Amino acid sequence: MTSKTSTPALWNNRRGRANRLAVALLIGSVRTLREHQALICRQYGYRDFALPWTFRLIRLVFTRSWLSNERSGLLFDLATRWLVQNKILLPGITTLTRLISEIREKSAGRLWARLSGLASGEQCSLLDELLQVPDGVRISRFDQLRKGPVAISGPAFNQAVSRYLKLKAFVMQYLDFTGIPPVCFNALARYADMISVYKIARMPPARRTAIMLVAFDVPPKYRPW
Repeated sequence: MTSKTSTPALWNNRRGRANRLAVALLIGSVRTLREHQALICRQYGYRDFALPWTFRLIRLVFTRSWLSNERSGLLFDLATRWLVQNKILLPGITTLTRLISEIREKSAGRLWARLSGLASGEQCSLLDELLQVPDGVRISRFDQLRKGPVAISGPAFNQAVSRYLKLKAFVMQYLDFTGIPPVCFNALARYADMISVYKIARMPPARRTAIMLVAFDVPPKYRPW
């Protein structure tokens, strides 16, 4: 059993000369970085990436993510441009990428919570039952109702009427989607049209209910056509 040693002794005994040089260069580079940041702040009037500027940036990115559902790359460019315009020292790429990712997750969580909160407990139970596969059938009731007939014929018309009556029984036509951004609603509806029913069944309750709501109920003002 070896005894405890100090950090310099540990470097000398267990690390090679090349590793000690790398550690020294790393410490020097950190010190140089701080000196350069301080010099930029003094000479060009830049500010540190801290409050209240971080709060303002988070609010801007969250608003754009909530209203327009933009990709992470576009939000990253928006954040970088805003920081430069306001003379804020740019954080590291990893720091800014992680911040944008957290903001997009919060925006998505807010969307799922808003949508799932529109449905009553009885409606949520009925929607969950659609994910089950009946005996003797290969697909779930959700897949049966998700897409209506596309052919123009008498049997297709009867199938469309039957589908309408089944969906009407869920009483989702009276839900108020006023507070949901149309762009986010349409994006989630397209996603609900493609995702597997097995993945939906493994989602958290709020997200699962939101996905199933938009899969069946698309108000006219939220439709792209």
